[in-house]
Amino acid sequence: MEVKFLTRKNIENVIQDAKNLEKIVLPSQIKTIGAGTFSNYKNLKEINLNNGLIEIGQRAFANSNIETIIVPPSVVRISSSAFSECENLEKVTFLGELKKVSDGMFDGCKNLKVIDFPFETESIGMYSFRGCKSLKFLNLPNSIKEIGSYAFKDSGIEGLSCSYDTIIRPMAFIGTNIFYIYNTKDKLIFSKNLINYMDTAKCLDFSKLKYLKDFDIINPYLHQNNQKINDFIEQINKEKIIYIDPYKIEENYNDADIIFLTHDHYDHYSEEDIDKVINKNTIIVIPEEMIAKLLRKGIDKNSILVVKPNEEYMVQGIKFETIPSYNVNKKFHPKENNWVGYIITIDEVRYYIAGDTDITEENRKVKCDVAFVPVGGTYTMSFEEAAQLINEIKPQVAVPIHYGSVVGTKQDAIDFIKLLNPTINGVILMK
Repeated sequence: MEVKFLTRKNIENVIQDAKNLEKIVLPSQIKTIGAGTFSNYKNLKEINLNNGLIEIGQRAFANSNIETIIVPPSVVRISSSAFSECENLEKVTFLGELKKVSDGMFDGCKNLKVIDFPFETESIGMYSFRGCKSLKFLNLPNSIKEIGSYAFKDSGIEGLSCSYDTIIRPMAFIGTNIFYIYNTKDKLIFSKNLINYMDTAKCLDFSKLKYLKDFDIINPYLHQNNQKINDFIEQINKEKIIYIDPYKIEENYNDADIIFLTHDHYDHYSEEDIDKVINKNTIIVIPEEMIAKLLRKGIDKNSILVVKPNEEYMVQGIKFETIPSYNVNKKFHPKENNWVGYIITIDEVRYYIAGDTDITEENRKVKCDVAFVPVGGTYTMSFEEAAQLINEIKPQVAVPIHYGSVVGTKQDAIDFIKLLNPTINGVILMK
């Protein structure tokens, strides 16, 4: 007899000691996996779902040890809590047209990191990702119309990409540190529904909102009579004090809003000088390779923004880009370290701080108004090479740096300016 409806009973009738199975491959004729079929199968790590499967029943895999799930395109219904409490589950991929993520579908899946939604998904049910501590960001399709109450309660979610029209039900993000919702037009949107419940449900904790991947608007009607949002807007709009690779700071100013670090050499990462400018509200922007140093120093991880080359970010309302910074024919700054320079945009002026670099494929494409480039040679570009780069990218202003203290002389800066095209204004700031 051909079995199309798979149940716990008919599995255990056929397979002796079924609970000890580690891998299951479903035959092609299976159409339905019944309620609780594989629940509490603690040894089950892998299951190959057959194309032709239509429905997965309530708690079908609950509290099993499966690690990945690929849902075939034939599946159209998955009942509530189907994969709940699967603590080893890390990745889920939907290949079909699943309209609804059912209530509690991944409730308690604490190691779930990646979930690929089908483009047709319309709703995320109640408690669907509750307690998913490893899930940090979701890129939801434009088709999502509703996120249910408590959907991400006590999860690790920090950011969410979704349509501006998505309805977010009360308490959807309670117990999380979510700090941005990022819509399909690349604008930061705090949903009306989300904000309406913020005071009572604490869906958003603006006291922890220190940096954003992108920021454009907060609609005015959202912050009426809401002090947390008003405080945030005030912080974003105030003038900023920015340090880049602070070195040989004369006094204890402790006034930095943002510190940008390009790499970890002593003349760029100076703990003594960082201590002179940092305060409890300072955000430090660093390449990934430097994270251990700052944590050992006792810097709060929530005050650190880790960046990678060729990315765009925002910190305290300041937009910036990362440009790879490395040597081409020298060993001092290897490309594989992923050290960076920065293009920081302030009042629509783009400032390029090159870091310790040679002329590279990436910095030859830089578009900026003001460029700060090393000219001292030995470890970086020489003044001739720096002038070549500046004449190619054509900023309005060029400022020579990285000379006089470790390597190079003021004469390198003077000679650099002499080689600039007449349309470029060379400015010497360092004595």
